[in-house]
Amino acid sequence: MPFTPLHFGPGVLIKAVAPARFSFTAFVLANVVIDLEVLYHIVSGDSTLHGPLHTLIGATTTGALAGVGLSLLTQASKRVPSIQDAISRLPIELQAELRICACVFAGALAGASHAYFDALIHSDFHPLAPF
Repeated sequence: MPFTPLHFGPGVLIKAVAPARFSFTAFVLANVVIDLEVLYHIVSGDSTLHGPLHTLIGATTTGALAGVGLSLLTQASKRVPSIQDAISRLPIELQAELRICACVFAGALAGASHAYFDALIHSDFHPLAPF
């Protein structure tokens, strides 16, 4: 089933351990973006649901790019003075949700963990493809 919340578990644990250095928002976003591939294959009626975004390389890259996208969106929104003021008043743990390093790290980790967990469950999954 796509968009399973079970993929979010490692992110919850890491956010609890390092709240000021990890973006749970980027972690969740990366997992959902990766599973959009599965949704596409389900809607298309394909027999193979897990493609290139579900390889270790593809998922980690996609996750990191989702983190970059989230961070760039945040940086663009900071140009609005009221948003910038609101962000500056957030606690440090919530400000981490928007920092580029925290977002990219969380996104890449989301991709890697997504590939790992799907490899344990799905028979059509090839985490080391194309090798």
